[in-house]
Amino acid sequence: MEWLDLSLPVYSGMPVFPGDPAVRLDRVLTHEEHQLQVSRLTLGSHTGTHLDAPRHFFADGSPVDQLPLGQLITSALVVGCPLDGVGPIDLTRLDFSRLQGGDALLLATGWDRLAGTEQYYTAIPDFATGSTGFLLSLGIRLLGLDLPSVCEYANPPQPAAMHQGLLGAGLALVECLAGLQPLAGKRVDFMALPLRLSECDGSPVRACARLKE
Repeated sequence: MEWLDLSLPVYSGMPVFPGDPAVRLDRVLTHEEHQLQVSRLTLGSHTGTHLDAPRHFFADGSPVDQLPLGQLITSALVVGCPLDGVGPIDLTRLDFSRLQGGDALLLATGWDRLAGTEQYYTAIPDFATGSTGFLLSLGIRLLGLDLPSVCEYANPPQPAAMHQGLLGAGLALVECLAGLQPLAGKRVDFMALPLRLSECDGSPVRACARLKE
């Protein structure tokens, strides 16, 4: 089966999460002047489609270079998670019946249609209260989704709580996926490998999937 690219493009000046480093891709050697091309990359560890490791929120958590490859190359279920604009995302309404032991879970909301716009990072939908515990009850080792972050609704807001709950339980998070919606309801082989960045909290990934059936 054909592998499908689920990654956002990385380019100079692209929008980034508020507070993250700006992205620059500079040509330091060019074909015209040097007969070859070499580029300098300046970007944050959570640029574009990226992996969050437990180290992101925990000083003693596993960094990206110590995550088991079997956690990042895995079978997965893609679940459609349409945004109706009415309240936070309620995962209990979705169908997880095809989830199997050891699967990753990929949530397809369609938010990637806003990639490249300011709204993509400034109006991220929340998850309903209790979503962290619900996801942990599914027994998954990796959560991937086409949102740029995860946040459970709380009053007052607790923007780090959902990350802490998931990463603290040993999950890996792959955020800013793209093109998941056509795969909704399908089981896939999924791969999202980070650079082997020593002791790092996250890394851009080239995420891809292929249908298992």
